[in-house]
Amino acid sequence: MILYLTVWVRFTGWGNLELNGRYLNLIVELLLFTAPLLFFAATVVDTRQHSKLDIHLHHRVLQNQHSLINREIRVVGECALPLNGRICRVLSRTGVTLLTVTGQVFIAKGTAAQIDALAKRGLVKSLRLSVVQAAKE
Repeated sequence: MILYLTVWVRFTGWGNLELNGRYLNLIVELLLFTAPLLFFAATVVDTRQHSKLDIHLHHRVLQNQHSLINREIRVVGECALPLNGRICRVLSRTGVTLLTVTGQVFIAKGTAAQIDALAKRGLVKSLRLSVVQAAKE
C-alpha cells in the first residue's frame, strides 16, 4: 500500500513530476494485476489455517471468540512429526495445555485464541473437537 501511495505521489505532480499517460497506464495495470493476487494470497493463508480444524471445532472457536466468557476447549490434534519434549514445548508456547501425548497424537485444552494460535503452527496437521462424556453410574 505504501508503494502505491509513493508511486501515486511521484507521478501525479505532487513529487514535482508531470503526469505522463504512459506511466498512468503502467500504474493502473499494476493495480489491476496485483490487487487480486494480494487478496487471493490472504484468502489462501486463512483457508489453510482453518482447514486444519474440523467443522465442529471451527464453529466452537468462532462461537467462543465472539463470547465474553473464555471457556476452555479440548482438542485432539495430530502432529506432522512424532511428539517429543521439544515439540511439546513449541506447541505449549501457544498457551494451550497438553494433557496427553501418544506418538503423533495429542490432547490439549485452551481458549479459542490459543486453539487458533495452535492451528497456525506448521507442525500441526489437524485438530478435532474432543468430546468428553460423563461416566454412567
